[in-house]
Amino acid sequence: MNAVRRVRGWLFVIPCLVIGCGLLPSRVSADPLTVTWDVVPREDGELDDTPYYSCTGSEWPERRCQYLWEQGVELYAVGALFYDDKWFDGEGFGDPAEGVMGVRPRCEPALAPCFDTFTPTRLELDGFSEGGPGPNLFVQSSRGGVVKLPGVERPTVVDFTGSQWLSIEWLEVGFYLPAECEWVDPPVDVNCDAGDFKAFVIDSLTFEPDVESVPEPSLIVLLATGLVGLVGRRRARSRPGRSDRPSGGS
Repeated sequence: MNAVRRVRGWLFVIPCLVIGCGLLPSRVSADPLTVTWDVVPREDGELDDTPYYSCTGSEWPERRCQYLWEQGVELYAVGALFYDDKWFDGEGFGDPAEGVMGVRPRCEPALAPCFDTFTPTRLELDGFSEGGPGPNLFVQSSRGGVVKLPGVERPTVVDFTGSQWLSIEWLEVGFYLPAECEWVDPPVDVNCDAGDFKAFVIDSLTFEPDVESVPEPSLIVLLATGLVGLVGRRRARSRPGRSDRPSGGS
């Protein structure tokens, strides 16, 4: 094949590759969603089976939950259970390796939307403590993002920035003790007893789900028409009787 034919071949292949890529689905961030996980009925009595929560017990405080599911993400417990009002009891917790409450995508049959990763933009939570300063809370992501919130005693808002919070697989919230508690002989005026009563509640989370974007039907038709046109032109130029060289005189 001469150089002219090779160049013409690439001029045909490149548009086909571009059109083919345009027909492939891609992942994009959808409009922001805010979830509160207020899905558990507050009346007494055993709960019905539902994909929106997994709780046992007839009333608070006996009712404990493993997860609450809403709008594509679930609130779940690691190493412990939580109350149906999202109350996470931290008594005895003070190490990040211990119990945490997490958020991750969850897809139930016939319940949309479904996605694998999400980008949190705003988290609202509240901390509680008995007989001491508010609990120290940390928020971490699957991509290594960490935010520390010392002494949380009132509603607190976390605004997420940075690449470590983009398109994450999970987000976790837990307790940590003050740095002073790592001393061999910690000061007496610091609450270093992990057994002290403390808790937190995740009030809401605003996030952008990463959903799969499928090309619009009109775009598919347009690109497919372009591909057919390229094929037709290619065949017309390759018919017998055509030459790559101009005809010369005698």
